Amino acid sequence: MSDSNGDGWASKPVAPRVNADAIPDDLKRLARWVGWRYVKDVDEETGKVEWDKPPVSVRGGYAASSTNAKTWARYDDALAVYLSGKFGLDGLGFVLHVPRGHQGDRLIGVDLDDCRDPANGVIAGWAKGIIEQLDTYAEVSPSGTGVRLFLYGALPPHGRKKKFEGYVIEVYENVRYVTVTGQHIEGTPRTINRRHEQILAVHKVAFGEKSQAPPPGREGVGLPPNVNDADLIYRAMRAKNGPKFKRLWEGDCAGYPSQSEAELALCNELAFWCGRDPERIAGLVAQSGMWRSKWKRECYRDRTIGKALDGRTEFYEPPRKPVFGTSNHAGHTNGEANGHAGGEAAAGDEEKPSRFPDCVAIGDLVDDDVDDWVWHGLIKPKTISLVTALWKAGKTSLMAHLYKALAGDGLFCGLRVRGCKALVISEEGSGLWARRRKRLGIGNHVRMMIRPIPRTNDVDVWRDFLDHVKARCEKYGVGVVVFDCLANFWPAENENDATHVLTAMSPLRELTDAGLAVVLVHHNRKSEGLDGTSARGSGALAGFVDHIIELRRYTQGDYKDRRRVLRCLGRYEETPAEVVIALSEDGMTYVRLEDSRQDARGAREAADLKDCESKLISAMKKADPDRRGLSETALREAASVHEKLGRIKCDRARISLVGQGVVREVKIKVKSGRGRVDEVDGYAFHGL
Repeated sequence: MSDSNGDGWASKPVAPRVNADAIPDDLKRLARWVGWRYVKDVDEETGKVEWDKPPVSVRGGYAASSTNAKTWARYDDALAVYLSGKFGLDGLGFVLHVPRGHQGDRLIGVDLDDCRDPANGVIAGWAKGIIEQLDTYAEVSPSGTGVRLFLYGALPPHGRKKKFEGYVIEVYENVRYVTVTGQHIEGTPRTINRRHEQILAVHKVAFGEKSQAPPPGREGVGLPPNVNDADLIYRAMRAKNGPKFKRLWEGDCAGYPSQSEAELALCNELAFWCGRDPERIAGLVAQSGMWRSKWKRECYRDRTIGKALDGRTEFYEPPRKPVFGTSNHAGHTNGEANGHAGGEAAAGDEEKPSRFPDCVAIGDLVDDDVDDWVWHGLIKPKTISLVTALWKAGKTSLMAHLYKALAGDGLFCGLRVRGCKALVISEEGSGLWARRRKRLGIGNHVRMMIRPIPRTNDVDVWRDFLDHVKARCEKYGVGVVVFDCLANFWPAENENDATHVLTAMSPLRELTDAGLAVVLVHHNRKSEGLDGTSARGSGALAGFVDHIIELRRYTQGDYKDRRRVLRCLGRYEETPAEVVIALSEDGMTYVRLEDSRQDARGAREAADLKDCESKLISAMKKADPDRRGLSETALREAASVHEKLGRIKCDRARISLVGQGVVREVKIKVKSGRGRVDEVDGYAFHGL
């Protein structure tokens, strides 16, 4: 802390500039970055001044949280905000986070406080021994009086902070934000190394062996020692009073006279889950958003935890394993078994709680859908649209004209368009897009990312990239995100494997949950398939999205024909079944063909089908007077009476006849008996 100035207040410390070049790449590649700035903290009782370093989200300058990933950012974004001076940041910070279900080594941060002389850089012997033993990246803290190290390993469930005579050591691996200066300590590695055995040895010396039994008279069950901090917080946030715990954990003091009362409330909640384990309660509060420098004062910390434990008789009790044939609720006297947490009364123990929502009566549902289509019937906020076509069929050209149309409200291909900003993530080079922009006059309401990431099978990289995309959309007010084409970016190692496809697609819901319309441009399979199944790869792709737009040539194989057909499927009734469009001669716009032309074409097809029906049934009656069924050869001969009929496929009792020039498929179903009156000699005709 700085010396006091003339008015009796401590002056604000001056933080060292962040040395970006020295920060290890292992930290830079993770999207867990925040900023921080000094905030004056005056002790309510003594008037003593200290300077806290609360985390700040670089996305908007508001408070960040070690438990809310939406307040974190990519390293490049955080560094840019810091260097710009925006939000008045004094430095950068990093969130230590263990994803739920993560197996293997974790990124650990180690703090050695009050061990360095900022005037000459001399490090105390006890700290120097730990630094040498851990042998990993180490840097100077913002105050210049401490050292921080990063390493890979895993910590025991307990023991996070220890104060000895003359020094303090802290170790963290989860739900904890730490400052990062890049002020590398010479003589230590510049990389973050795996030091699992070494950190366990240091931890054992600093914290000793954990006692397995509480002191006499202080019994309290709580979560077993092998449940780590992340799981404890996860369970507490999903208990019956989880929303209250979450607010306190994130540092929200609303509703309390002061932060001291809010800290006591958080300790009350933690005491239920931790049992009579004051050390663990203290360590968890230090990891929460409620932390402040006052919590470092041992007398205040012990007094607050003591109040939370005094007189408490109710603690979390792990559920007993049910005996076969007995009720699953047997022995569940408190804890998660009845949704109880922190001493609040439970509604009853007749129902096992769930972290999933309850069911509601269909009459209670409200139609909150609004007419906010970006492209009417095809692209909508909070949904995913899949645009597919064969190679060189014109899908990128169609999309480029759509981008132009998004400049304002109007019509595109005869469908209403609502103007909005778009972000296009493209596999094509900047030169091609520069020419398209110039030729079509695409405005700056469209932003581009040209080949932003290489094709990867790493789902974590894909998630980090989508976080970056979401941040860019928030920054520039984007409403539509287009991936053109999807196969060049997503991490589906095998696009024919449903598991791989769904693993790659699921993170896209983070974008739709943020209110964005997502458009995926993809290739058709060579055969193009039936409606809704044209997209290359597993059918899980088509099943995952909300709208399917299949772009096909109007006349198959005619590459001079400028007409195209959009065959569309979707979850909404506004989605058209088919739209026929044509590119103008000058290539500047797409127009929808007149409906009357389509109606006439449909009428001709219907007449053809009726003619097919009449002549085919007549031929079948003649060839099979006893109604025993016709062979495929006999059916082909019968079908030859009409030049419109093409190939015939025989599938047991059902025969499909696909007419050349006839869009619809007709099916002839062979009946074994005479059938009803309206069936001609046992043959029922179905036009689909």
